[in-house]
Amino acid sequence: MTRSVRIPHTHVHDVRSEHAEAQFQIWVAEPVAGVMPFPPGPRRVLYVLDANLFFGTAVETTRLMSQLYGELPPLLVVGIGYDTDVPAVQAELRARDFTPTEDSGFGEMARSLPGAPDPTLPEGRRLGRAERFLDFLTEEAIPLVRDRYDVAEEGATLFGSSLGGLFTLHALLERPDAFDAYVAVSPAIWWDDAEILKRAEAM
Repeated sequence: MTRSVRIPHTHVHDVRSEHAEAQFQIWVAEPVAGVMPFPPGPRRVLYVLDANLFFGTAVETTRLMSQLYGELPPLLVVGIGYDTDVPAVQAELRARDFTPTEDSGFGEMARSLPGAPDPTLPEGRRLGRAERFLDFLTEEAIPLVRDRYDVAEEGATLFGSSLGGLFTLHALLERPDAFDAYVAVSPAIWWDDAEILKRAEAM
């Protein structure tokens, strides 16, 4: 008999977002004490986009850096994910949520790639819904975490990579006070003819 490998001290919250008009999962990993006891007080939060891709890595890395070396304080890691194991569906959902405009800059090229699956989302809801997703984060996800866990008022970080990095930059430009730190790893700044850079320059 085989069983799935699970990350200890984690929780999953299913959320239907009014703002984004979509279903999400909020994955939460509480810090785990190492040899030394935890310092008292509420926890800082690391919000991780693309939880289906990065949650496990983020949880184990931050726990290890806290437990062994004290290079990080004990963090609450919160992942925003989707209730699907199908990579193509995950890709479609993240493109919907992380892109600030509907124009990728590649026209029909991406949709005409060999083997590209047929879209599952309806026309008009496949791209460019980053502002709605940002509303979900700030108005629904963050309040849920604050209501159910002992978290600090300050010290929240948003992490995103690729299209998630593009969204992280979008959040920084649109709502710089929503988080205390923004980590955009290899952001897709090419999106829509580098629209994000033009917006930053205009500011």
